[in-house]
Amino acid sequence: MVMISKLSDYVGHCVEGNYRLSKIQRSSDSNNNSKMVALLEDCSGQVYCDDWKLNTSFTGELSSNLYCCLMYIREGAGVVSAELLSAKPAETNPEHALQFLPYSALAIPQTVMVLRAIILQCPITALRQFINSVFSCDDIALAFFQLPASREHHHAYPGGLAEHSLEVVTIVQHSLWQVSQDEYWLTIVAALFHDIGKLKVFKRGGDKTATGFVLDHDALTLEILAEPLRTLDNIWPDGAIALRYLLTKAAKTARPLMPCALAIEYADKMSSAQSTKQQAFHQKPAWQRFAKLEAKGPSSLFWRPDSSSSVQGVIS
Repeated sequence: MVMISKLSDYVGHCVEGNYRLSKIQRSSDSNNNSKMVALLEDCSGQVYCDDWKLNTSFTGELSSNLYCCLMYIREGAGVVSAELLSAKPAETNPEHALQFLPYSALAIPQTVMVLRAIILQCPITALRQFINSVFSCDDIALAFFQLPASREHHHAYPGGLAEHSLEVVTIVQHSLWQVSQDEYWLTIVAALFHDIGKLKVFKRGGDKTATGFVLDHDALTLEILAEPLRTLDNIWPDGAIALRYLLTKAAKTARPLMPCALAIEYADKMSSAQSTKQQAFHQKPAWQRFAKLEAKGPSSLFWRPDSSSSVQGVIS
């Protein structure tokens, strides 16, 4: 299927595939012929569509949903656009749910592409299905890519939750040592969803929800993942147990049953601290060695060594 970001390669040709239609409006041309203008989207981009003569056989109201579209790709003044020739509602396949997220709703669109690449690398079918089933729910998927990871500290901006979660995954990938393939990928999946409970704790602007004032996000993780975990119970029972264990702060014990839990704990702290440090030193002069993030919550004071006089050279 051709993604929106690649449509420029198909100028002058017809393309058929599933895409999101949004911002749909009906109007008429000078001859009183009915037409539609709309925005066509997937996770890689968006393209403006116009001059579609509504098919009289089409029934039902158009909405911002997934459609199987046949379109002619054209270009004018360096801008790619599409003429929709036909469109009909399409079924969503959980395996491709991330691909069909609307670009306009993504705070940091590249995070979706990074996550899709991770899923494709996973050799364990049950875990790929688990991840895809979580993101097959639009409410969960869009919130995951829209919300901040904190109100004022680390990754405190729209899309910060996804960015932080993927940073934790990357650090974990480089931290695991002498583990089986199964444990490696179970840890990666747990790292990805370690903060999923924040979907019920934060609003997009960073303010807390009513739930967030009462409950910590860790208490909500298994609740959000309950249905996909039940499905995994039937496919790979031990895998479901392992994820529940890794997602419930198992690393708080000195010797966790699964030592790989320690990698998630470390990665979470490293990603959070580094983001907070970058925020503290933002727009500070190069000579400044100490910086403190003035925000609610725990004190965040950081130091960076002076590198101007560091020894550069080769030791023989």
